[in-house]
Amino acid sequence: MSVMARTSPNNPAQRILPGAAARLAALLLVLAGLLWWMVVPHNPFESAPVVGTLLSWGALIGAVGLLRHVPRHRVGAVIIAGTVLLGLVAVSAPPRTSNDSARYAWDGIVQKAGISPYSFVPVDETLAALRPEWLFVPGATNDDGRPECARDLFGTESVPANGYPSGAPLCTAINRPHVPTIYPPTAEIYFFGVRAAVPDSVGYLPFQVGACLSALR
Repeated sequence: MSVMARTSPNNPAQRILPGAAARLAALLLVLAGLLWWMVVPHNPFESAPVVGTLLSWGALIGAVGLLRHVPRHRVGAVIIAGTVLLGLVAVSAPPRTSNDSARYAWDGIVQKAGISPYSFVPVDETLAALRPEWLFVPGATNDDGRPECARDLFGTESVPANGYPSGAPLCTAINRPHVPTIYPPTAEIYFFGVRAAVPDSVGYLPFQVGACLSALR
């Protein structure tokens, strides 16, 4: 009798209640909507990444609480489905909460050219021929003679800089472009591996896809 109770499809422990399923699906859609709001290009609300992150934590905590109503053997499938959904939304636009992947990409591009990423800083004009337009564009100067860049020039943060040694104004998506890369050789191998499979003209997508696949492992 106890075995039948454990395996019966009518046993509440073996199925998710309709109300809980609807609330869980709604929270996942809310999370996806918040993520889209955070990454959508040209969002006029500059604090969207911060506000969206805080709201997402609330929705995530609620979703985790609802997992108590999901049979244990189905929890993994729900988590994977949610990860895929959020991953698809995340790769639909350039990253906005961090520009680290711009440095990853540049280090990979430099290595593809047979050059050590530790040898030159991104603003060094020795490597000007390697610069793709989605990472670098010529800049302009303001009234004080300092370089300036348009907001969201790359779909993510725009960093004003001066090329070396000319001092020409430059805009880049790379944070702290006047300093060498800080990443260790093992990380650089990964950067090279990701960028080796795609043309230099391809933007952030390879690392975004790589992150999604890593999250599913």
